Amino acid sequence: MEIGCDLPIGYLPVGSTNDFARTLGFSSDFTEILKQSCMSAERRIDIGKFNDQYFVYVAAFGSLAEVSYSTPQWTKNILGHFAYLLKGIQKVTDIKSYSLTIVYDGKIEKGEFCIGLVMNSLSIGGFKNPVSQDVVLDDGLFEVLLIRTPQSLNELQQIIVSLLGQKIYEEKMFIYIQTGNLKVESDLMEWTLDGEFGGAAQKIEISNCRQALRIISS
Repeated sequence: MEIGCDLPIGYLPVGSTNDFARTLGFSSDFTEILKQSCMSAERRIDIGKFNDQYFVYVAAFGSLAEVSYSTPQWTKNILGHFAYLLKGIQKVTDIKSYSLTIVYDGKIEKGEFCIGLVMNSLSIGGFKNPVSQDVVLDDGLFEVLLIRTPQSLNELQQIIVSLLGQKIYEEKMFIYIQTGNLKVESDLMEWTLDGEFGGAAQKIEISNCRQALRIISS
């Protein structure tokens, strides 16, 4: 992206999570992956821009995002979907809260949030994206999920139950939007990009580079 290269890319996923590979429909068998990466059709997909950096499928903030990438896969498999987030939370006061102003499509949202996900993937950190039914890899839109900071154990339970049941649209603890561009202002806050540390900033602009990457996949 930085040098303007427009050649098609063959992708060989390795590692333990491989959200991007799942979204692209890659097999779990490495021999099949080699075939898919070399012999499949070419397609164009969106890429995210985070200020002057790029990311493939997710930009995230919040203490729960840190937990999602530090929790062993076997723990996620046992607890399922978002339930494993409880591993890092012993009480409500353990949850970090971030005061945010979010601007998108001429609208403004303000509030206290404990986690935010800007996504273009069917799974995040090894668990199913709760809005995966809306994911299209080349539509120029992100799926953005913001979780409000719970003020009680009851609100925390509401969040977990809603995520487990994949029911967030009418839940007061969530904001869900689809957009190709958003700006976030906050106190100094750390971000995660594709599961790696993405730096800390107070002002962030995230934009969707529609169909910017040519990739070989099934």
